[in-house]
Amino acid sequence: MQVMSYEKAAAQRAHVNHSSIPRWDSRSMRAIFLLAAAVILGLTGGYAWSKWSNPASSQAALPSVADDGSRETAEEVQETVHFDNCAAVRAAGKAPLFPGHPGYSKDLDPDGDGVACPP
Repeated sequence: MQVMSYEKAAAQRAHVNHSSIPRWDSRSMRAIFLLAAAVILGLTGGYAWSKWSNPASSQAALPSVADDGSRETAEEVQETVHFDNCAAVRAAGKAPLFPGHPGYSKDLDPDGDGVACPP
């Protein structure tokens, strides 16, 4: 058996083959860094665009509706729409009707369950 000096044994241990241990090379690290930076910049830019874009310019193309105070309430609309029977409701494609919907009446809901002209 051969006896090694402490210095020689320490030098051999320090010279371990690390080729079997996977490590990141500079190309893959650069690619991951660029991908992460692109994602962060994209999210930040998208947020900034949505937060500080001028909504007035997109609404300028919409026609304005003058508020002359003649708006009808839901009750007034409900009173102006009238169906004679459930066949007329179904023909109009509005069945079933619920309380608060235009055209609903207790005459069309004989059982009083809140559903007029069930399908």
